[in-house]
Amino acid sequence: MEKLIIPLNAFPQNELEENGQHSFIKPLHEKGVYGVEIRRELFRDKENDRIQTKKRLEETSLFIVYSAPIQLWLEDGSLNQHELRMIFEEGEELHAQWIKVSLGFYQEGKSSSEELRHFLNDYPALQLFIENDQTSYGGNIKRLQKFFEEASKSSVKVAMTFDSGNWLYTNQSLLEAIKKLGSYVQYLHLKHVYSLNGKLVTVSILDDLYEKWKDILLAFPRATVKALEFPIESIHHIDSLANHINSVTESEELV
Repeated sequence: MEKLIIPLNAFPQNELEENGQHSFIKPLHEKGVYGVEIRRELFRDKENDRIQTKKRLEETSLFIVYSAPIQLWLEDGSLNQHELRMIFEEGEELHAQWIKVSLGFYQEGKSSSEELRHFLNDYPALQLFIENDQTSYGGNIKRLQKFFEEASKSSVKVAMTFDSGNWLYTNQSLLEAIKKLGSYVQYLHLKHVYSLNGKLVTVSILDDLYEKWKDILLAFPRATVKALEFPIESIHHIDSLANHINSVTESEELV
């Protein structure tokens, strides 16, 4: 199996609320996954849950992504320094290797890549990832492309998380996104999104009758780290998780 990460928001909400996301860490490690994506929004008691999560993570050798629902750039185009520093410090506490946030209100000519570079210099052990979210501004192909172009010119240590399903929420072309942003992608979120009674619904890739997710896999290098970000049955249903992992593993052989 190549590098496969499980975001902990994939598991049933009732189990997450009852036991906390830290309860999934050891079982996933035992199942041989490469890493986990810790979700800040799932912490019920921020400080206590973080302590519990840190303890569980220290008992494993899992690769750790820390995902936080904050925006890199504020509405006026300035860097979201306060929240960003808080997230990076929490990430360090959890021994995360990657930090994942959304783009926010990036403004060409106003949002300073130099300022971001100087900020990231304070955290050399952490890699920043920007994900295309479901907003018209943070999930905009042209804006993301311009941000990554400017960041590259300023030697900013930043990469992209490519959420394959979020392009439907912003009514944009998946193929165009791959073409214009593919070179910046190091982390791929796999899911299947379809319209049901006028609403977009996220389901397992195994429910994708046309197996479009396999075409998405083929569009990126095999070494790209992948995550299964869709509803997965309880961690105790071994066959469910194993089937998803095996499907991705088999498809990777084609890449």
